[in-house]
Amino acid sequence: MLNRRGSEPDVVKVLDFGLVKALDDRKVAGMTSQSCLTGTPLYMSPEAIQSPLAVDNRSDLYAVGAVGYYLLTGQSVFTATNIVELCRQHVDQPPVPPSQRLGRILSSDLEDAILACLEKNRSRRPQTARDLAQMLSRCSEAENWTTEEADGWWSRHERGLSAAHTNAGNSMSPPMTQHSGSPGIQGMPASSSSNPPAFDQTMISGDFE
Repeated sequence: MLNRRGSEPDVVKVLDFGLVKALDDRKVAGMTSQSCLTGTPLYMSPEAIQSPLAVDNRSDLYAVGAVGYYLLTGQSVFTATNIVELCRQHVDQPPVPPSQRLGRILSSDLEDAILACLEKNRSRRPQTARDLAQMLSRCSEAENWTTEEADGWWSRHERGLSAAHTNAGNSMSPPMTQHSGSPGIQGMPASSSSNPPAFDQTMISGDFE
């Protein structure tokens, strides 16, 4: 989620802590096991699938790369009809470059940053979030969105929200209620609980074979 905090625009907030890792070995021993597959399959790193207790910050950067891939292409890095096949692809299948998936040229430095995050061997990924931030800052598109433009967008957005609340308060129409699914993003349809996405749910599954 993007927000504005004080005078700083485009602050990223993490809203889902469905999975956390205890740093105390004794707590870890009581929480999970070597055979436990835990995570959101579309964004799980190879080591999260093969050795769940060995994940570290570089596993998170793999997931960041998978999210970035989706934002660029509108498609997940891998698709499959079952979770076993999806996990196999994460472990040993190279991702299709975003430019190839889109069928048009993308900035090579941006594409390289995304694919670096999706390396199977985590020693070849950016080693820290700062490393990734530096890679992204060197992208040619990095200067296309300035702090002034971000401030302007947030000001317009907040004025629009204020006007919407005022109009809603003056309206005599009954409130709209959504009975199922989740609210859609602007320009995208709301999801339906009768047709949930296949592998975008956080899962905790023991004895995965």
